[in-house]
Amino acid sequence: MGNDGTNHQQMTPGPEQQSNKHFETELNEAQGTTIGQHNNVTQNFNNTTNNYNGNEHTPERLNIATPSPEELAAIYREKLLNDPGLNSMKMPGMSSPMQVSDLYVHVRLHKIQSRHSEKTSEQPKGTQDPLTVMQQQQNRLEQSNNTAIEPAQALHHYQRCVVLGDSGSGKTTLLKRLAILALQGKAHGLPGLPIFLNLHEAAQAQCENLFDYILHSYQKAYGLSLADITPFISQQLTDGNAFFLLDALDETIIGETEDEARASQKRIAEAIDRLASRFPQAYVMVTARRAGYFAHRRLRLFTELEIVDFLPRDIERFILKWFDHSDDVQRRTQGQSLIAELKNKPRIQALAANPLLLYLIVRTYESHQYQLPGSRAELYEQCVDMLLQRWDRDQQRERFQVLDAHQQLSLLVQLAAHFHQRGQRTFSEQQLVGQIMRYADLSEADEAMKTLKAITGDNSLLHETETGYYSFLHLTIQEYLTATHFKGKSDTIFDHLGDPWWYEVTLLMVPQLADAGPLLWHLSQEQKDGQYQEDIFASRLVLAGHCLATRPRLRTYKEMAEEIPEKLFEMIQDSRYAIPRQRCAEALAEIGNTESTIGPVNKLILSALRIGDAERKLDVLYAINRAGAPVLARPLLNMLSQGQFLWLAYYDADLLEATLSRLCDSSLLPDIYSFFTRPALHTIADTGINLASIMALVGGESTIQYIMNLSRNPIDQAVNGWIPVALGYTGHSSVIPFLIGGLLTKNTEFSLDCMTGLIIHGDPTIPERLTGLLADKNLTAESQRSIAMCLRALDDPSLQEKLWEVLTYEWLDIEAQSSLVYTLFKIANDEIRATLVKRYVCEPIDDPWPEYTHSAPDNSIKIEVLRAIGDTHYTPALQQVGRLLPLLSAGGDKRREVCTTLGMLNDPIVPSRLQAMLEEINRMLSVQNSTYSIDYDQTLGRLVDVLITTLNSDVLLHLLGGRELVPKLRTFIAQRLEETTRLFTTEFFLQLIDLLTQRTMMSEVRQQIARVIARHANGRRVAQKLLDSLPRSDIANDIHMALYQVCRRSGLTVIEEVPGSARFRLIKR
Repeated sequence: MGNDGTNHQQMTPGPEQQSNKHFETELNEAQGTTIGQHNNVTQNFNNTTNNYNGNEHTPERLNIATPSPEELAAIYREKLLNDPGLNSMKMPGMSSPMQVSDLYVHVRLHKIQSRHSEKTSEQPKGTQDPLTVMQQQQNRLEQSNNTAIEPAQALHHYQRCVVLGDSGSGKTTLLKRLAILALQGKAHGLPGLPIFLNLHEAAQAQCENLFDYILHSYQKAYGLSLADITPFISQQLTDGNAFFLLDALDETIIGETEDEARASQKRIAEAIDRLASRFPQAYVMVTARRAGYFAHRRLRLFTELEIVDFLPRDIERFILKWFDHSDDVQRRTQGQSLIAELKNKPRIQALAANPLLLYLIVRTYESHQYQLPGSRAELYEQCVDMLLQRWDRDQQRERFQVLDAHQQLSLLVQLAAHFHQRGQRTFSEQQLVGQIMRYADLSEADEAMKTLKAITGDNSLLHETETGYYSFLHLTIQEYLTATHFKGKSDTIFDHLGDPWWYEVTLLMVPQLADAGPLLWHLSQEQKDGQYQEDIFASRLVLAGHCLATRPRLRTYKEMAEEIPEKLFEMIQDSRYAIPRQRCAEALAEIGNTESTIGPVNKLILSALRIGDAERKLDVLYAINRAGAPVLARPLLNMLSQGQFLWLAYYDADLLEATLSRLCDSSLLPDIYSFFTRPALHTIADTGINLASIMALVGGESTIQYIMNLSRNPIDQAVNGWIPVALGYTGHSSVIPFLIGGLLTKNTEFSLDCMTGLIIHGDPTIPERLTGLLADKNLTAESQRSIAMCLRALDDPSLQEKLWEVLTYEWLDIEAQSSLVYTLFKIANDEIRATLVKRYVCEPIDDPWPEYTHSAPDNSIKIEVLRAIGDTHYTPALQQVGRLLPLLSAGGDKRREVCTTLGMLNDPIVPSRLQAMLEEINRMLSVQNSTYSIDYDQTLGRLVDVLITTLNSDVLLHLLGGRELVPKLRTFIAQRLEETTRLFTTEFFLQLIDLLTQRTMMSEVRQQIARVIARHANGRRVAQKLLDSLPRSDIANDIHMALYQVCRRSGLTVIEEVPGSARFRLIKR
C-alpha cells in the first residue's frame, strides 16, 4: 500500500510551461485559495451538489485533448505549490502572513495513552512542591519525545489518525508543512498528492459528501475541470497515491444552538468516516483540539495522537524563525535576546514548552518593545486575556458559546482558587461539575456539564488531560488565577508563608498589597518562637528578598528596602552551605534588577564578586546570569579586562560568556571592539572567554565584517578559534561559505571550530550543501570525515534519500561511510533501518541495496549500526541482535561492540547473560590501558543501563557499598541510579543514606547518591536520617542540598533548637 516508487515517479512535475497547457489560472493570490479556506464555498452543499455538471462555474477550456494523468499530476502540484493559502499562514495579531517553511518548527507526535499516575485528584495539603510538579512534567515531556515520531512517519504507520492539541499548538502548520513536503517529493513514505481541506468551511457549507465538496472546491479555487479531476483524483486515492489532510474538526461545532453545533460536528465526523471507507488505501490525517474532539463524536478506526510539547531546543528554533521573518536587522537580533531572557526566567521558560503559550509570550514580547513585561503577573494577565478574548476573534472563528469571556474568567478564577487551596493540580470531571454548579448557581448537573464543555472548548486555559480528568494549561496559569482571586488579601499570604505550593501565588499577590512593609518586616526578623523562626535554608530571608524584587508598596517599614539586601549579602559570605548562598544570591540579583543604575544593591553584588572564595563568586555569577541587571554589563567587562575572572578558567568560563551575552547591548560594542587592540586580549583569552561570540550575540549581523577582518589579521592564536563560533552565532547566510571552507581545511582544530559554527548557525540549507560536496571524487578523506561528522551532529531528517545515494559512492572513505550509516539509521524509516540491520549486523540478505557496489569491513560500520539501534530504541532489531550473544565470549573489538549494543537495548534475554559477565568486566577495568577503559562512557555505561534495571535493591546496594567492584564501575552504577525508579521506596532511600556515611567509599560515588536522593526522595523518615548524617560529614554540602529538596517535597523544614547550639529539629512548615 502507499507509494511504490513507480507511481511516484509517474507523477514527477513536468516543465513549467506544460502546467499552463490546458487550463487557465484563476488563483487569488491576495487572499489564498487553499481548499476550504477563503474560497467562499459556503452555500448549503447538500442542496447544490446535484446542480454541478462538470461545466458550470468552470473557466473556459481550450479545445484540446484530455490531459494525461502525468500532466494532471504536474498541473496539480504546481497550482498547490503556488497557492499562498497553503504556503503561508497569518497568525493572530500579525500584520502580514508568514511562509509555512519560515514558521514551522520540528513537531513530533506520540500515541495517546492513559496516564493513570495523574489521576490522583488530591494530595495532602502542603506536600505539593511546584518545582517538583514542573520537573515531573519535564520528565514526562522528555519521555514522550523519546517515543515520539515524525508526522509523516506517524501517518505512514497508522494510515488513519487524528492529531490532537491545544489551540495554537501547530496543528494547521503541521498539515500544511506535510502537504508541501509531499508536493516536493520529500514526505518520506507518503504519496506525492496531498488533499488539504479546512473542515470549518465544509461545516459552513453543511457538507455531507466531502469528496464532492473537495472536487467542486478545486474547480472553483484552481480552475480545474470536474471532467478531468474527478476520475484522476478518484483513481489516485483508490491506488493509494493521494492522501487527505483534514484540518480543524473541532471548528465544525457551529450553529445558533447547542443542538445545531453538535449536529454540525456529527455531520462532518460521519462524512470523514465515509470518506475513509470509500478510499481504504488512502492515508487520512485529521486535526482537532483535544477538548473539542473528546466532547463530541469521535472518528471510527482512527488512531489518536497528540502533539508533544517543545523541548528547549524547539523553543529556540521557534523564536529564531519568528524574528528572522523580517527585513529589519534590529528586529532579527531580538530573537537571541528573548532566548536569553527565557533561560534566566525558569518559570516563564517552563510555560514556553507549550507551543500556544510560547506564541503568546513572543507576541507579548513584541508588543512591549522587545521586552517581557516588568512583572510575571502582567505577562500572565496578557496571555490569559489573549486566550479568552482575542484568540478566536483574531482568527475570525465563529463558535457556539455558552459564556462570554468575562464570565469564563470569573468562573476560572474561582475554580483555580478552590482547587489550589486543596493542593490539587488535576481534577475529576465530577469535582469540576460540582464546583461549577456552586459558582454558576446551577441546579442541574447537565447544565454544569454544558458549561464545562464550553469553557474547555472555547479556550485552552482549562483542558482535558485524559478522559474525565482536567487541569489548567500550566500550573503557573492556575497560580496566577488563584492570586487574582485573593487579590489584596494579606491574611491569605500569612496563612501560607513558607509553603512551596503557595510560593509563586504569594509573589504574585505581594505587589497588590496596599502596604507590604509589615510582611517584609515579619519575614526578615530573627524570631525564636519556632513557628516563625528562620530555618537552615534561609527560607524566610529569601522569600523577603523575592517579595522585595516584585517592587511592592512600602508605606511603613521603608528601611526594609536596605536591610533585606544587606542581610542577603551577609548570608552569601557567611553560610557554609551552597543552598542558602545560591538562593540569597538569586534574590539579591532580582532586587538589583529593579535598579536602573549601579545603586546600593548592585554595588553589593559587585562586591560579592570580588571577595570570598571561588564557590561563593560562582554562586553570585550564576545569580547574575539568571536575573542580573543590564547595568552590570560594563562593570563586568571592566573586571574581565583587568584579569579579575582568571579563576574562572578552572571552573566555568562559559558562565561568564553567557552572562555578558545576555546583559550587554549594542551600545557596548565599541567597548568590546576596543579589547581586541589592548593587551587585555591575552588576559581575556587566558580566562577562556570567547569575546568574538559575545560580540556576535550582542550585535548580530552588524558584527560580521569586523569578525571576518579578525580572520584576515589574526591578533592572537586563541582568536582564530573564536571566529567560526562567533560567525555561527550571527546566523547570517553570508558566513556559511566561510564556515564550510574552514570545515574542509587540514587544520583539525580549526575544522572542529567551523563544525561547531555550522551547528550553531542552524541554517536549513547547510545539510544539503554538505551532502552535495560528497559527490566530489577528489575530496580528501579528511574532508569527507569532517562533513560526515557535521551531518551526524545536524541530524537532518530530510537527508534520507540523499544519504542513501551518497552511500553508493565508491570513493567514500570508510570512516566517513561508517558515520554516515549511523546518521542514515537515525533519520531513516523502518524499512531502511531493517535493511541496514540485516546487512551489517546479522547474516547477509538476498536483497541488499542493488546499487551498493562495494562492501566495507564489518567492524567499522557494524558498530555504528549497533550504536544507532540503541540510540533510536529500534526494538524490531532485538531478535536479530540476540544472535550476537554468543560473541560475548570473544575478545577485543567484537565483544566491545556487542556490549555497546546490548547495553542500549532492553532485551529480556540480555540481562541474565550480562550479569554473569560483571566479574569479567570488573577485572578488565582494573587492568591498566584496558580497551574497556578507552570505551568507558559509550560501552560500559550503556551496559550498566541494562544491568541496573534488572538488579534488586539488595544486590544494587551491595555493589555500591562493597569493595568487589573497581571505583569506575561503582561510579557508573551510582550515576545510573536514576533508572531504578521501581526501587524508589522509603526503605531503599534510607539504605542509600547509610552509604553516605561510609568514608571508605569514594566521595564522587556518595555525592552522586546524594543527588539521586535530592531529586527523588521524600518523607519525614528520609529527611530525619539526612539531618542526622549532616554533622561532621565530609560531603555535608551535598547532604544539605538533598535535605533541602526532600523537605520541600514533604512540607518540612529544619530549625536550630537553640541558636549556636548546632542541635537541629525537623518541623512542619
